[in-house]
Amino acid sequence: MNINELIDLAQSVETEDPIDWGLLSISECDTYMMIATSVLEQYQTWKEMGDSEKIMLSVILKLIVENFVLNYRLLNGASNG
Repeated sequence: MNINELIDLAQSVETEDPIDWGLLSISECDTYMMIATSVLEQYQTWKEMGDSEKIMLSVILKLIVENFVLNYRLLNGASNG
C-alpha cells in the first residue's frame, strides 16, 4: 500500500464520522500526509518484527480510545461551559 492509497482509504472512512476541519489551524491534506507517512513508516518496522496485525490492531484500538476520550471531554466541557 502506498501513501496515497492509505490516505484515500482513511478519507473514505471519514465520511461516516466527519472531522470539522474549520476548527483546526492545519489543513486536512497536510494532516493526512503527515500522519499517513508516520503510520506507514511504523508499519514497515513492525512488519519486519512479525505479528504486525496484532500490533496494528492494538494501535487502532488505542487511537479510537483516545478519540473517544477527547470527544467525551469536549462534549462534557461544552455542556458544562
